[in-house]
Formats: sequence, C-alpha cells, structure tokens
Amino acid sequence: IGLSEVHIIAAAIQKCIDDPEDKSVMQVAKELHDKFSARMS
Repeated sequence: IGLSEVHIIAAAIQKCIDDPEDKSVMQVAKELHDKFSARMS
C-alpha cells in the first residue's frame, strides 16, 4: 500500500468517525478495504 493510499484510508476512517451516518463514506472505505485485501492475498 502506497503512502497516498494510507492517507486516503485514514481520511475515510476519520470521516466515518466524524459522520457515521454518511453511507457514501462507508461505501468508499469498504471498497478501499476490499481492493487492498484482494491485493494482499
């Protein structure tokens, strides 16, 4: 995972914490998580 990707993930997580009702952020975080998990396996 590149540094910029880490920052994207961190920002998505922070947004989820700040605004847990924002489903679009949750979707982005899930997509990022799925993409990185697939890359790791």
